Amino acid sequence: MRGPGTLVIRADGGRQTGLGHLMRCLALAQAWRQAGGPVVFLSHCPVAGLGERIAAAGCRLVPIRRPHPDPGDWRQTEQALVDALAQTASQPMWLAVDGYHFDPRYLENAAGTDARLLEIDDLGWGTAPADLVLNQNLGPETVAGRSAGASPALLGPRYALLRPEFASWTKRRPSVPPVARRLLVTLGGADPGNAASLVLQALAHVAVADLQVEVLLGPANPHAQAIQRQARRTGRAVSVIPPSDDMARRMARVELAVTAAGTTCWELACLGVPAVVLETADNQRPVASLLETAGAAVCVGPASEISPRELGEAIEALCHAPSRRRALSTAALQLVDGCGAQRVVRIMQAFDGGPAMDPPRLRPVEPGDLLCLWHLANERSVRAVSLSSQPIPLESHRQWFQRQQTARRSRLWVLDCCGLPLGVIRYESRRSGEAIVSLAVWPAFRGRGFGSMLLGATWQEACRQLGARKLVAVVRSDNVVSRRLFSRAGFVLRRSHYHRGYQWLVMEKVARIELPVALAIA
Repeated sequence: MRGPGTLVIRADGGRQTGLGHLMRCLALAQAWRQAGGPVVFLSHCPVAGLGERIAAAGCRLVPIRRPHPDPGDWRQTEQALVDALAQTASQPMWLAVDGYHFDPRYLENAAGTDARLLEIDDLGWGTAPADLVLNQNLGPETVAGRSAGASPALLGPRYALLRPEFASWTKRRPSVPPVARRLLVTLGGADPGNAASLVLQALAHVAVADLQVEVLLGPANPHAQAIQRQARRTGRAVSVIPPSDDMARRMARVELAVTAAGTTCWELACLGVPAVVLETADNQRPVASLLETAGAAVCVGPASEISPRELGEAIEALCHAPSRRRALSTAALQLVDGCGAQRVVRIMQAFDGGPAMDPPRLRPVEPGDLLCLWHLANERSVRAVSLSSQPIPLESHRQWFQRQQTARRSRLWVLDCCGLPLGVIRYESRRSGEAIVSLAVWPAFRGRGFGSMLLGATWQEACRQLGARKLVAVVRSDNVVSRRLFSRAGFVLRRSHYHRGYQWLVMEKVARIELPVALAIA
C-alpha cells in the first residue's frame, strides 16, 4: 500500500516570534509520521532544545540561516523541495507554511512549486493560491472574505493542531472543587513582554488560602532568572517549572490556568481547564474575545492595559466560582477534542486519493458549512460555468444560506471528508412539480466520481421530500463533464437557449422513485 509522500514544513520560532507556529507544526508532523510519511522541517530557530525535539519526532531538520525576507530563505526552501521531490519519486509532496512574516510574494513562490501548498493562516485567508488553508481559530468568518473562492479551508478549533499527548487525556473529566487552589501560569514559549511578571504581581490580590501556583517557563523565555527571583518574593507557594515534554499531564492536574491567547488556549480547552486569558500581542485579540463569546474562557484584555489588582481580582473571583468554572470547562471541551492534526492529515491525503483516504460521507448541509460553500461557489471554474459569472458577496451568500436552513422548497447535501465539504448538491422545487438540481465539487477532488455519488445518492430522497415529479439540470454546452454526468444519470436533453453569449442545455429526468430509498447520511 502506498504511503503518503514527504511533508516539508516551513516554520520559525524565537524569542520575538514565539514558538507557537513551530510547536503546532510539530503536532502536524507527528500526525504525518503516524500516517507513515517522512517530514522535513525548514526552520530558523536558535532556541536550544527544539532541534532535538524535532529529531525525537522522527523528522529531519534543515536550519534556515537567514529567514524571510532575506532572499536566501527561499533559495534554501526551493532547494530542499527539489531534494525532497527527488526522494519522493512519484508520491505527492506537501509544503506547509506557517508564520506571519511569510508575505504574499513568498507564498506565491511556494504555490508555484511542484508541491501542494498548505497555508496555515491565523489572520485570514491568504492571497496565494494555496491548495488548502488552515485557520484553527474561532470566528474565521470575521476575516475570511478577502480572497473568495481561492481554496478550500479548514476553519475553527476542530482542526487545532495539538500533539498526541493531549488526545490521550480527553476521556478524563476535570475536577471542579468548591475553591480552585491549583493554578497554572503558562504564557507561551517566549513571553517577550514578560506577562508572567504581571501575573506574579497579581497574586498579592488573590485571597485564596493554600493557593499552589506553577509558572511554566517556555524554552525561549528571556526573563527566566528574573521570574525565579520574583516568584520567591511573592510569599506564596510558587514553583517555576522548566520546559517539559509532558505538558498534557501537568495541565490536566490543575484547577485553573492563566494563559495567553495563543496555541496554549487550545491545549487547555482540550483538557477542559478553565482559563483566564490575557492578550499578549495584538493578533491575539480576536481569539481571546471569541473564546469568551463561546463561554470557554474569561478574557481580561491586553496584558499592557490591566493592573495587577484587576487581574488578581479576576483570578480570585473564578477560584471561588465552581459553577462558572464548570461551565467554562464544558464549553471548552466542546471546542477541541485533540484530534485536529489527524483530521488535517487525512484531508491532505484525500487530495491525492490514496488508499489511506477516509471514505467520504454524505450529510445534510450544516451551519458551519457557510464559509466553505461560499468559497466553493466563488471558485473560478465554478463561476465560469454558472448562469452568472459575477462573484457572490459574502453577505448575499450568508442571507441565502440562512434561508436555505429553513426553506421548505430546497434541499442541500454535501460530501464530507473529516468536516470538509468536498462537494455540494442542491435541489430547489418549483410549483410545476419540477426540481432544479445543481452541484459543484472542488477542483482537487474532481475526476473521482464524487459528483455522480452526490447525485445518485440523493435524487430520489430529494424528489420524495420536495414532491417533485421531474428533475431539471441547466448546463452550459461546453461543460462536457457535467453533460456527461447528467446523461449517465438518466437526464435527457429537451431544449436549449442562449444566455449572455453562451448556449445552455436543459436536461430532464422523470422521477420514478423506487422504494425503499437508502440515503447514506451519517
